[in-house]
Amino acid sequence: GTIVLITPEGTIGQVADSIAFANGMAVTPDNKTLIIAESHASRLTGFDIAADGTMSNRRVWAALDGYPDGICLDAEGAAWYADVPNKHCVRVREGG
Repeated sequence: GTIVLITPEGTIGQVADSIAFANGMAVTPDNKTLIIAESHASRLTGFDIAADGTMSNRRVWAALDGYPDGICLDAEGAAWYADVPNKHCVRVREGG
């Protein structure tokens, strides 16, 4: 899969590729990090977000023992995701 950026002016551009079934995204409250739930890779992937919306520093935000389906962040900066095949929800911090 890919991630595209659409600017307020209507310009469309790809900012990431080779995403293994993106199944949810969350942006940190400071708008500096995008975290993607990659179901087919069993990981949460992080990107730094620049002021113009471009992304860099792709990294494994957390390697998982399950299949993330959806994502949200809590007040402490941890991510929550549903793991449907394993029938539970998981809370994880950056790094695992």
